[in-house]
Amino acid sequence: MVAAKWRLDRIARIETQLFAEAIDHVEEYSNDPLTPDQAFAEAFERLANRGSLNVLHRMESRYARAYSRALRILLQLQRNRNKPPATSSGDEK
Repeated sequence: MVAAKWRLDRIARIETQLFAEAIDHVEEYSNDPLTPDQAFAEAFERLANRGSLNVLHRMESRYARAYSRALRILLQLQRNRNKPPATSSGDEK
């Protein structure tokens, strides 16, 4: 779980940096002043066309599934640990 969470956090930081760089690029090479929404939209389009967002989102989905799977297993193990042991009926003397 820790590894998956660390990777998810890292992906969020990478995505933030990619957008920051793309926005800077768009604003630098734009002939007209852009609103923040326009700059973000153009940066998004630029990143989407390069495919980097697709790769990041696939990685994010993979690590989110790994985290969820590990959490589900952990919760099941905790439930099983807290169950009272099953007793056999009448076999003990």
